[in-house]
Amino acid sequence: NPGTYKVKAFADYYDSLDEQSETNNTDSLYITAMEPPKPDMVIQSFTTNNTSPTIYEDTVIFTAVIANQGPGDADTCRLDIKVGNEYTPLQFIVPPLDVGETFMVKRYKIMSNPGTYKVKAFADYYDSLDEQSETNNFDSLYITAVEPPKPDVIIHSFSVNNSNPVAFEDTVIYSAVIKNVGPGIADSCRLAIKVGSEISPLQFIIPPLGPDESFLVKRFKIFTHTGTFKCVAYADYLDSLDEVDESNNNKSVTVTVTEKLNILEGFWVGYKLRDPEVIWEMSYTDGQFQMLSTRTEEFSFGIYESDEIKSPHLLDVRIDESSDRALIGTMNLAIYKLEDRVLTIAFGKPDGDRPTSFDDREATVWILRPSQSVKR
Repeated sequence: NPGTYKVKAFADYYDSLDEQSETNNTDSLYITAMEPPKPDMVIQSFTTNNTSPTIYEDTVIFTAVIANQGPGDADTCRLDIKVGNEYTPLQFIVPPLDVGETFMVKRYKIMSNPGTYKVKAFADYYDSLDEQSETNNFDSLYITAVEPPKPDVIIHSFSVNNSNPVAFEDTVIYSAVIKNVGPGIADSCRLAIKVGSEISPLQFIIPPLGPDESFLVKRFKIFTHTGTFKCVAYADYLDSLDEVDESNNNKSVTVTVTEKLNILEGFWVGYKLRDPEVIWEMSYTDGQFQMLSTRTEEFSFGIYESDEIKSPHLLDVRIDESSDRALIGTMNLAIYKLEDRVLTIAFGKPDGDRPTSFDDREATVWILRPSQSVKR
């Protein structure tokens, strides 16, 4: 037990001797018994590699150094690091530490929720040591976990090589550049180019884009109808990205499709509506007209003029040569139209009136398509 003790030495303790003097048989001294020196465990340093980690991305490293600053040696104990209000802190076994010795531990953590967290390191967490001081056993720091930076994909540019194409002939090329103007990385997404009122626009797979990175896609289209078409390019068409701004994802252009000027020009193959069994070849080139039956020896040659401003279009053919001599020198007036690559011509009687409609019973109606042997 600790305390001050008087210690006496006695000579002839039982006074069994008959001595010259009986008053000088004792001597004494004092000792003071003390407690053994106690350790004193402290968190000497507590640091982190990142005070503003990004959730799900950055690995936060907490580094705690425990030290025995007391005069006595310390037995093994526990050091805990607690992040926020977690119920069970992560514990580390600390070996015995002599006076002045230290021991380092590290905790690795990926944060999953944004916010500010108080992080504590506890020395002798279970209070298993009798220490010189029990009030200096912890240290703390703060970290703020943040959302990852968001991307922002936009249609940086959207252009067309021809805003006035001719139906069935011109290939329209739409060029769309998607760009990530946000601070975060954009995962793979879809870009769509929609032409007119089509239900399912053509979609393109866009690779991941870092900040300021862009990607070019092209869509090729040949129109089969005339008219004005609004064409829209959509970035992140399926809305799969969480973006800085969701209102800047599209751009549009307008294309006006027209009929071919002089749509007659070229080579055609087809039949008379009244006699579909006999196939004819017909050509209109540089004002010259030719027609020839592929099964019979019938033919007609001549010159023509057309007027495509009016609707239906007007055609005048003068026959200069023909297997039917009655046709030579006659003027044949007609109307015509081109729909879905089908050329319909309604001729009136030789030197007769021009038909007023394609249903005119007096007219000879031809159904023609572009000849496969000639590229139109």
